[in-house]
Amino acid sequence: MRLWVNECCRVFHDRLINTDDTNWFKDLTMDLISKNFKQSADKDELFGNLRFGDLLKLGGGAPLYEYIVDKAKLLKNLHGSLDEYNSSGTNKMNLVLFDDALEHILRIGRVLK
Repeated sequence: MRLWVNECCRVFHDRLINTDDTNWFKDLTMDLISKNFKQSADKDELFGNLRFGDLLKLGGGAPLYEYIVDKAKLLKNLHGSLDEYNSSGTNKMNLVLFDDALEHILRIGRVLK
């Protein structure tokens, strides 16, 4: 169910432009979950914690597109990649990886794949 909601958000929710539309989308999604999945879920928990990607196993084996539960592990991997980039060249990037930045990084990763 989480993967379905994640993909619906990527296809539809990311293109909405105001809070009325996003609230309508979330309500519609919750209604579809209860009708088609026969499950109930907390809207704030479901939409506030959707992270899927293949960034947890960087540099080792085939990437696995998975639900990312551990935000600290994701941050550790991204900071490791950032440190590796900064040590390999003369141009340094000092990035602050806040929640919205993580969402954008995961979205960019999906687009590039």
